[in-house]
Amino acid sequence: MSTTTVLPALILSAALLAQDASPPQNTAPSQPAPVGVDAYRGNYEGPKSDQEARYDSSIWSAYANKESAMGGLEGSWVVTDAEGHKLVGLELRNDQKLSGQLEGAWRSLQLGFGLNRSGFIANVSLTGHDLEINYAPGRQRSPNILQLRRDASGAWRGNMLDIKGQKTPIVMTKATAG
Repeated sequence: MSTTTVLPALILSAALLAQDASPPQNTAPSQPAPVGVDAYRGNYEGPKSDQEARYDSSIWSAYANKESAMGGLEGSWVVTDAEGHKLVGLELRNDQKLSGQLEGAWRSLQLGFGLNRSGFIANVSLTGHDLEINYAPGRQRSPNILQLRRDASGAWRGNMLDIKGQKTPIVMTKATAG
């Protein structure tokens, strides 16, 4: 390169640098401050379209229909003694559309997990306000029998007759999460 071509390039560079004597500014976007949980209010998805609202409505309608077909005993139940100690967990199913019969499974809540601590319910009968549930722990020939009656408040109260013939006052309530 000759000095005649280098000199104009240097002058041009010096002129450009002189025009911007201020320090370069940060061009990166600034980070937003974190938002606290207390700042959240309302629904963040925005209003639903008509199509979304119809879809949600059909889902809730199907759920309600299934719930009504299952009957009041459908679901998870806990049997406790008079002091509130958990004795047995029950999972009951009632498909009124197919057989109309109650069926289910049981699990002992007294002695932990293991063999002979759970199984299928042998028989469930509901007559009016009286409910009887029979289940046999392990290879026992005689079942444990839960004899329950629905009281005015809707609670199921009664006795558990175990394989030794001992009667224990019990209450059966819907199981709650947690």
